[in-house]
Amino acid sequence: MRHTGTFGWVVLLLVVAGAGKASAEDLKGRWGVGGFIGYNKPMFQLGERFKSDANKFGINVNYVPGAKVNLEVEYHWARFNHGALETQTFFWGPTKQNYVSPNARYTMRFKSLVMNGLVYLGKGRTMVAHSFSPYVAVGAGFFDYSASSVNVLYPSQTEKEAATAGGGKDAQGRQIPAVVMTPATDTQTALSASMGFGLESFITNSVALDVRARYNFIIGELRPFEDWKLKKVFPLQLIDLGVGLKIFFWK
Repeated sequence: MRHTGTFGWVVLLLVVAGAGKASAEDLKGRWGVGGFIGYNKPMFQLGERFKSDANKFGINVNYVPGAKVNLEVEYHWARFNHGALETQTFFWGPTKQNYVSPNARYTMRFKSLVMNGLVYLGKGRTMVAHSFSPYVAVGAGFFDYSASSVNVLYPSQTEKEAATAGGGKDAQGRQIPAVVMTPATDTQTALSASMGFGLESFITNSVALDVRARYNFIIGELRPFEDWKLKKVFPLQLIDLGVGLKIFFWK
């Protein structure tokens, strides 16, 4: 019953939002709000650190200066889990064996605030029901990120230090490393730029479905972890695929 009521409110909102009439002449000055979900894929060196993908969530505020352009302020949040330090091995000199850190956690969180310009192809958009408008998206802004590692084994520990820290012995009687490093965090608010393509489809005269794909370039870095053969990451690069819903209002 609760789900039925929620669905009814959503339908009512779409009907009310679509009540206006749109034409190419009176688009200027309209504004709107939207929300979106997306899929983030780290690329190149960043992809070596975090092989798993991340879901992205966000909101945007839109302003329409004309039929060919949409200005958009976007905020989003994303998180990568299970970084390479959780599974990559390091070589420990005292036993000449490779070890993984069994309790390690390596994660990365992104938050961003960016300004996007959507440039519509052809004659632009009409913002009327059942219309489709492809566009090129360019953006710039700031990505605030934090990559944190905890419970990672210390490669330079001695056998005595490992034993003191509670490390046991393996089946061959060799000491097992147990000393962990101090938690490490790479954090920065970095400049970013993005470019991509999208398609906007109006469900009603004021409600639009937006699908886009973008490449993101972030002027930030992650420290190297040489014992794990992980080089310094610079710049940070990723692609995202997103789908969102926008509601536009009259000026």
